[in-house]
Amino acid sequence: WHLGSKAESGPLQFGFSESHGALAGGVDQYSHLYKNGEYQKTWHRNDQPLEEEGHATDLFAQQAVNWIESSAKTDAPFYLQVAFTAVHVPLQEPDEYIAPYKDSIENESRRRFAACSTHMDSAIGKILDSLDQTGQKENTLVIFTSDNGGSGPWKPRGLYPGTYDACPVLGNNLPLKGRKGTVYEGGIRVPAVVNWPKHLEPGELQQAIHIADWMPTLLDLTGYETEEDLKFDGKNIWPLLTGSDSQPAWRTMYFKRGKSSALTYGPWKLVEHSGKQEPTRELYDLINDPNEKVDVSKAQPVLVEVMAKSLAQQQALDAPPIISTTEKSFLQKVVKNLHWSMLGGMIVVCLFVLGGAADWLVKEAVSLSERSGIPKIIIGATIVSVGTTTPEAAVSVLAALQGKPELALGNAVGSIICDTGLILGIACLISPLPLSGTIVHRQGWLQLLAGLLLIGMSWPLAAPLSVFTDSTTTGNVSQIEGFILLALLGGYMWLTIHWSKGDKSDNMLEDLETDVKTSSPIIVLKLLIAVALVVGSSHVMIPAVTEAAVRISIPQEVIAATIVAFGTSLPELVTAITAVRHGHGDLAIGNVIGADILNVLFVAGAAAAVTPQGLTASSSFFYVFFPAMMFVLIVFRVGVMTSKDTLKRPFGVVLLLAYLIATVASYVATPGALGQH
Repeated sequence: WHLGSKAESGPLQFGFSESHGALAGGVDQYSHLYKNGEYQKTWHRNDQPLEEEGHATDLFAQQAVNWIESSAKTDAPFYLQVAFTAVHVPLQEPDEYIAPYKDSIENESRRRFAACSTHMDSAIGKILDSLDQTGQKENTLVIFTSDNGGSGPWKPRGLYPGTYDACPVLGNNLPLKGRKGTVYEGGIRVPAVVNWPKHLEPGELQQAIHIADWMPTLLDLTGYETEEDLKFDGKNIWPLLTGSDSQPAWRTMYFKRGKSSALTYGPWKLVEHSGKQEPTRELYDLINDPNEKVDVSKAQPVLVEVMAKSLAQQQALDAPPIISTTEKSFLQKVVKNLHWSMLGGMIVVCLFVLGGAADWLVKEAVSLSERSGIPKIIIGATIVSVGTTTPEAAVSVLAALQGKPELALGNAVGSIICDTGLILGIACLISPLPLSGTIVHRQGWLQLLAGLLLIGMSWPLAAPLSVFTDSTTTGNVSQIEGFILLALLGGYMWLTIHWSKGDKSDNMLEDLETDVKTSSPIIVLKLLIAVALVVGSSHVMIPAVTEAAVRISIPQEVIAATIVAFGTSLPELVTAITAVRHGHGDLAIGNVIGADILNVLFVAGAAAAVTPQGLTASSSFFYVFFPAMMFVLIVFRVGVMTSKDTLKRPFGVVLLLAYLIATVASYVATPGALGQH
């Protein structure tokens, strides 16, 4: 279908009486899941979610056969549209279709591509056989066509929730130029086969037709007259098919893909690439050069000028995009075209601004609290942690709003791993960290419980054991659970304030003292500027880091759990090092423990609360990221419980090793990560 991935945009809203299959694009052939995100589960029957076993190609064919057999009993006219997901990736074919090509096709992905085509061919055969067996073949018009030319290489990149092999070789459009996604003949010229035994003689049509021609053609064949002129882009091609119009007039056809457009007029084809100051144009003679090898635009300047004007007229008729261009899409386009050095520089600058702005945010928050007379111990236990986790929250909320739920959840989990293992490990190596028994144990147990709470909310309770048996299983932190986490955040803050009343230590933040003569409005202004810098740099960093992940074939959640998490954890790292250098190691421990708790309650909670679909947890979270998080937290908890009053330097080495193990496991055990690079 692919004309809207929600039921309100599905086939039943456009005149169909029954609908079965996926509303989105190419799905996993067996789990029937689309890419990670809001439209992952669109497999349905008549707008109702459906879970059924079987290969998608076989299920499509069987549904079509069932319909044909039922229609034969009524002898009523019918229209049946079968849109196979084959030969779209991911390619997953049974051995019976792969075996015939094991000796004849050497490349594995090309072999699976051939198997996918053969499987689809077999399914089409079953549909045609059902027409024959029900006595409807002679009087049924059958049309076979496609939506684009063969596609190029494909890498999983963590886009889908399953485990897939890369496909370096797929379609082969030779000798035509281009492929899927281009306006060259290899991208837009597709096969078309029409069969209607009672009305069409065997033959071959040399004239070009367009897929938009089928609508007016079928309306004419059924005798249906519209109440108004619908201004179809296509034309009735039945006279061409029957041979009654053997010398049709030249016609104009218009194609567009992104910043590239094409216009054909008779044998001539103009290709235009825009996006620069001046568009570039190419002209081809499709009669003598169907493979578009020779650009004759310089030899035909007048024709180029005339066709360019016609092309501009067609472009002016384009409908406005359903989704308007936003800053997000603009940034994605910018980073996509950046050289690696520029892309890396952008990420470094964003991380620098992000860390500095968050540090400034903490400083001004402390200044405001001092100016208002709030005890500094409360600031250390609450505002410092809130300030240093603001980057994680900003990144995760923006990721969730931009349709990247795994990036949001991965950032929260990765930040916990980074804060506890890397940051506290480094702090321990700089100087032993003093332990305030009651506070550390109290907050430490809350830290561990927060991690368990996040796992529990993410767990698929409908099928709790499936995370161990099915790699396509996904969990979800719902929007309601996001609000629950935010409510628990308020409870955590209240408890921290309540517990701190009996603590007499009020010199933990003496190195952060500010001039109390500074007016509160000035401090508030500085605080707002710092927040703006945090949010702005986070907004820019999301597309930059995502592009980096795509280029080196690392899934989004792996990048989030390492690079983004480390970058947004810079405030905790700076705070920890500063605190240790000034003899306030307990501040470093308190800040990290508080930040870990807030990564669950604040970061994950806010990201889940802002999106109706919540946060998606793919299978990799359950067998890689959540275990890695709990491993680091338990190592820290055991270290605190076995230490007397100080975390010594050797334990810093242990924490760093725990962080290293967790990070390496994230890369090695996640499908599509280093194995595909």
